[in-house]
Amino acid sequence: MFALKRRPYKVKLRGRSEVQYGEGDRKLSIASEFLAGDGGIVLYGDDLAHWDPPHQNEPLTDGDIARIKRNVLVDLAEHKIKAEWA
Repeated sequence: MFALKRRPYKVKLRGRSEVQYGEGDRKLSIASEFLAGDGGIVLYGDDLAHWDPPHQNEPLTDGDIARIKRNVLVDLAEHKIKAEWA
């Protein structure tokens, strides 16, 4: 028998222009845009600096941003969605 590994984060597509990333009770909205043709998505991370309210006073470190970007790419790839950060 095997145990499923629970991830400490969640990634959700919100419509055509937003990806929501969450860790625990903290959430982060990421602007995105689907590409025509191949079904890929572009993620815009230039403005990633803080968690969404009510955790907006908790700044994101460079390490946090790198981890979030990596986690989002991994999750989308597992759902067969091509993604890249702009």
